[in-house]
Amino acid sequence: MSDTVLHLERLIAAPPERVFAHWVEPALLVKWWGPEGAHIPEHAIDVRPGGAWRTTMGFSDGRRMTVSGVYRTIDAPKRLVFTWAWEDEKGERGHETEVTVEFAAVFHPIRSIARMSGVLISIVWPSASVGSMMPMFTPVMSSARQ
Repeated sequence: MSDTVLHLERLIAAPPERVFAHWVEPALLVKWWGPEGAHIPEHAIDVRPGGAWRTTMGFSDGRRMTVSGVYRTIDAPKRLVFTWAWEDEKGERGHETEVTVEFAAVFHPIRSIARMSGVLISIVWPSASVGSMMPMFTPVMSSARQ
């Protein structure tokens, strides 16, 4: 495993189809996307190969952070591949990486695993560490179980 690739894996008590939906349906995505305390005041999501996506996260201190990319692979409900780049205050995209998210049923048909990998260590949340990334899955876990 490369030291520049971050791999996250989370067991979610929901079928892969429901978890996948939380990654591709805008009304569901905005319920969990971003770190704890963030809300999504703006989003555009065109879920198809070659379709663009863009979300802006807002924080209680007034900060806003925008990230965008392009969907490369959509294999429902098994796999998503998309690019990821933070935008600066002028809307210019920074370093682009590729993210792969895989969904699979494990042990029981009502449990699924969401596995996310990509070169994200320094760009998912600026100054982020692996430990600060795991809470990102908590809201999707709660929302997908409903």
